[in-house]
Amino acid sequence: MVEFIDIVDENNKFLVMKKKRNDVHKNGDWHRSSHIIIINHKNEVLCNKRSSKKKWFPYHWDVIFGGHVKSGETFETTAISELKEELCIDIEMDELKFIGDFTSNREDKEKSTVNREFIKVYLLQTDKPVDRFEIQEEEVSEIKYIPIKKLIGILKHVNPKMKFIPEQEYYLLILSKIESIVR
Repeated sequence: MVEFIDIVDENNKFLVMKKKRNDVHKNGDWHRSSHIIIINHKNEVLCNKRSSKKKWFPYHWDVIFGGHVKSGETFETTAISELKEELCIDIEMDELKFIGDFTSNREDKEKSTVNREFIKVYLLQTDKPVDRFEIQEEEVSEIKYIPIKKLIGILKHVNPKMKFIPEQEYYLLILSKIESIVR
């Protein structure tokens, strides 16, 4: 199924235009995404290893769950639907805590793509054990909790045994905000 994404301008205003997801990245169009960080009360972040079927960064670890805001959806509905899709969990919007607005403007010359996103980041606090999540194998191959302090250390010092999507600066910024909230 072809996924369409609403296009916005550099000020995050709708342009009354939608494009196929692949075209958005080829053309470097501004668009929207929702990201969710999951943390338990032991201050461990639920990280996920991307499936081998993922086009971008298969087999890489990720700190966030989430995805692109599809045409006609909102940041909020996307956050809820992405958690349902990736982890088979049903939540209400009031279970998510808004962390902040972020932007990403990244070019990948190797893949001839430009990713320009407005991102809303949310926090979900849960003590659900790893074995109680039901991962969708087309999206995620493995999940595990990592203590936030250890995760920050891993992201600061590249660990060849645990390759993360190359978004360390962004992840560290979000994790520092979350650390100040969950203390």
